[in-house]
Amino acid sequence: MDIDERIANLVSATAHGTPIEQELMRSGIIAMGVAITGSAGTSAPPLVVLDTRRRAFFKRFCDQKPNLCRQYKQDRIEAVLNEVTAWRLAFATGDPWRQMLPTAVLRKIENLGGALINEKPGRVNDPALANVIGQVMAAGFWDGLIGNQDRNMRNYRYDADSNSLGLIDHAFAFARPGDPFNASAFLAGRRLQAGATLAERELEALEALLDSGDLHGLRDCLPTDRADALEDRARRMMNTRLLPGLGAF
Repeated sequence: MDIDERIANLVSATAHGTPIEQELMRSGIIAMGVAITGSAGTSAPPLVVLDTRRRAFFKRFCDQKPNLCRQYKQDRIEAVLNEVTAWRLAFATGDPWRQMLPTAVLRKIENLGGALINEKPGRVNDPALANVIGQVMAAGFWDGLIGNQDRNMRNYRYDADSNSLGLIDHAFAFARPGDPFNASAFLAGRRLQAGATLAERELEALEALLDSGDLHGLRDCLPTDRADALEDRARRMMNTRLLPGLGAF
């Protein structure tokens, strides 16, 4: 399955989806400009304000840095698709992961394609993150499952108003065995604080993923080798009842 087919499958998956998916795909745009986040990473996707007043980030295919993508053995287009694929997996897997990930869809804006990603409110480096230790532990499971290559301490948001943890930036995910690894802060923290044993809810999520027959539809959205790696990782976690090691894709 080539990349155009996978793009079409991701668009189809959200075409009649959640209200937020519909809003991101169809609402008019009243403003678009440079995002000021206070924790800029290696790229700064434009901030988009919809006519519903919803705020979102537009990660454009054309803006991805070739050298950085090569560093992680990711294709520039695939890195953007990963944002939507990660959301689709979180949605299918259910809470708490559905609540933690931002809704993401594919869309064209000003004739440029990319992923429009719902803003997750909050900030980084908030000591109150300790108040949501259950969500932190769930984030460690998530990053282990998807093979996140770079969950550094900029790639999350903690919202004190809702007491919730949001996970952002899934461009370098769905890694294959041997792919480069930089950081997995929540996975490392969970292994250190609580050990590697999986919780029952996590085992249920793995069982549902494996029993779905097509990885909750992700086999139509990922390159074959990345889908195989995801399935193998999930099966290994299910069989051992343990989290993977850091970078053990």
